Amino acid sequence: GFGVFTRQRLRLRWVNSPEMETKEGKKILSILQKKLKGITGFVIKTYSKDKYGRYLADVLYFSGKRMDEKMILKEGLFLNQELLEEGFSRIE
Repeated sequence: GFGVFTRQRLRLRWVNSPEMETKEGKKILSILQKKLKGITGFVIKTYSKDKYGRYLADVLYFSGKRMDEKMILKEGLFLNQELLEEGFSRIE
């Protein structure tokens, strides 16, 4: 709301995936990059930080026509859930 931007490391809440330095982690990263390419809107809800200083987050997104945050919340895709359903992660 104030035009302030920050760069933060996030960890998807309730999701445990292989470390990014591993073969499996690199595969998941590649899948995520393809899945999120061209995304027109995100809603990220953050919670407390984990022991490594990353914010725990839920990520909703929408691919296609540009949508505002209310529409993304109503009709968007839940990234955390998709990773679990596609077998790339497990609940922690």
